[in-house]
Parts: sequence; structure tokens; C-alpha cells
Amino acid sequence: MLTLPRPRASGYCVTINAAFLQEIKESNSQVWQTLSELREVSRWSEYTETAVNRWVLRLTEFRRQLSTEFALEETFGYISKAVHQHIFMGIDPLETLRQHKELYVFLIDVCEQAEQSQYVGTALRDFENLVCTFQEFDDVLSKHEAIEAEMIRCGLGLGMSLA
Repeated sequence: MLTLPRPRASGYCVTINAAFLQEIKESNSQVWQTLSELREVSRWSEYTETAVNRWVLRLTEFRRQLSTEFALEETFGYISKAVHQHIFMGIDPLETLRQHKELYVFLIDVCEQAEQSQYVGTALRDFENLVCTFQEFDDVLSKHEAIEAEMIRCGLGLGMSLA
């Protein structure tokens, strides 16, 4: 199970480039649009094999897009070994970086399950379970994104609202 970063009792320095991290998130609208389309499944009144196959295709597309998003964030949004750019707050960016890897591995597993079900012809039968697994992933991704948004707000000097 994935875990969220935990605030620590004592403060420490965080090294992020808040402006770049925010710009990366705002400029990569395609990944968020695909995620929104994947979430739409909860509004479906019935599942057809064609619709399920399209969803699986979008899921694998999302995996590629999220990989790119995380790579961009890690390359330009986080600063390793920075000496002068520090933000005091209770979130460790190493935890959010670690979570990128955990989230991506989780998404790979969801995609592999979906692709295997599709390959053996059981995707329609297995679809509700696949959606539940995806929604579990989506819940943790949403919490992760909220934490990164908080880091951005603090990095831009807009304050911290996490309790």
C-alpha cells in the first residue's frame, strides 16, 4: 500500500523549484485530461467490450504520460544538493519523490492487469475490479498532488494550509 509523506516534528529544509514545479503541472494538461477521462468510468451506466477496450487503451496512454510528468517534475521541479534555496515546512520532498516511484509501479501493475484481462478476453468480466484498483491508485495520486500543491504554495511564499 502506498503511504503519504508524513510531516516531521522538527522543521528541515526542502529543496524544490516551486515555480518550475507549478509550470510543469500547468503546462502538461494532456496528462490531467486523460486522468479525467479515466475517472469518467464511474459515471458509466453500462460497460461494453468496446468501451472497456478504449478505457484500457487510455489507461496505458496515461501510464506513459504520467511517466513523462514525473520525469519532468523530478528533473526541473526538485533541486538536489541546493545550498541556498530552502523552504521551511513539514513535508520532506524526498518522500514525494519516493512516492513518484511507488505510484508509477502501482500504475504499471494496474495496466498489466488490464492488458492481461484484455488479452485473455476477460476484460469485460474483470472491469469492475480493474476500476476499483485504478480508483485506489487515483485516490493516492490525488493526495500526492495535493501535497505537491502545498509545497508549491509554500515555495512561492503563499503560506501553508496542511494541518
